[in-house]
Amino acid sequence: MQVGIQFWPWYRVGDVAEYAAMATKKYDFDTVWLCDDLQYENTAVILTKLALTLNNSVGTAVTHPYGRNPIDLASSMSSISDCLEGNRNVIMGIGTGGTVQDHILHRMKPVRMVRETTVFLKRLFSGEMVEIDEFPLLRDYWHFKGDRRANFAFRLRRTFQSLLRPRVQLCSEPREK
Repeated sequence: MQVGIQFWPWYRVGDVAEYAAMATKKYDFDTVWLCDDLQYENTAVILTKLALTLNNSVGTAVTHPYGRNPIDLASSMSSISDCLEGNRNVIMGIGTGGTVQDHILHRMKPVRMVRETTVFLKRLFSGEMVEIDEFPLLRDYWHFKGDRRANFAFRLRRTFQSLLRPRVQLCSEPREK
């Protein structure tokens, strides 16, 4: 069984890293999870700091497709994974966002949006050229040009696989409102 600890990014980057270091020294946590909330410190920056300073896997609990462009999210997670050594992972929990996001974002078609984001990310991480038109909700929400393709302009330094296989895991549990 794996056990993790979750933090909210309510504090400055250094403070979250310090609290996480204290917790992981005292208890044998496998993963340090960080909530992804747009009104606090940047999740990718804090996860990078944790990846560089701890000996744990790191992950989002949860990120959401309404505040994070999937191409930017994928490149951020790829960069964070490069900061990890050994068999540690970056894990993305993907959901519809919490009540805080309800106050500032339009969350249209949440189950479909989470599904499109998850499939889009899986394809990017597998090295595919992703047809934007195959993801109409993402295309429209993020104002992507429909007749285009997306892929990483850089060569992945690691092989990314989805669900239960390191380096980046995509964990998705959509919920309807």
